[in-house]
Amino acid sequence: MTRIQIRTSDNNPSPFIKQLVDIECCPRCGINNPHISLRYSPSKPATAHGTGEQSWWAFYSCESCAKPINVKAVQLQKGSPIWDLFVDPKPWTPFASLPCEAKRYMKQARNTLSSPDASLLMSASCVDAMLKHLGLEKGSLYKRIEEAVQEGLITNEMSRWGHLVRLEANSVRHADKGKEPTIEDAEQSFLFSEKLAEILFHIPSLLPEEKNGGTK
Repeated sequence: MTRIQIRTSDNNPSPFIKQLVDIECCPRCGINNPHISLRYSPSKPATAHGTGEQSWWAFYSCESCAKPINVKAVQLQKGSPIWDLFVDPKPWTPFASLPCEAKRYMKQARNTLSSPDASLLMSASCVDAMLKHLGLEKGSLYKRIEEAVQEGLITNEMSRWGHLVRLEANSVRHADKGKEPTIEDAEQSFLFSEKLAEILFHIPSLLPEEKNGGTK
């Protein structure tokens, strides 16, 4: 969860502010500088049966996508005006292990999902940048995807993901008639590029480093 700290006042003792601030992008749709507004806040905390634990939850939504965002408020100590707000789901961030250029393209692909043409191009650029970083620098993206299969970097099934992303971006570049990209198209291409990033960079980064022929 993302944490935001606020201070309440005597005039407004509720920890739930009307609009969430300091959130770079919507955790649901990815739009930059979102307007996330309070929709419902309770008059009393929720109490867990059995444990008796109390917690404060409110319901917000993004003005762009209207999707729900839950916020939990935790008072630092009883009687304190300082509260921590925890936003769920956590705003999306690209894998830390991604090369800088691929990370930049992936972030732009995620943040422009509501503009499918731009997002499709960025997803394809992300796949291209990842394969180039792995040493597949010659030729077109089509050739790089095929070489990645030949070298065992990805499977045949995964290459279908890469080609789908490539073809969707090509339809935008060539302004294909009768083919107007949708948000669903952009979301699918982004998902495929993110899965490739997970397999090619994120999962390997989680493995322990080899040392003297073995692992630490």
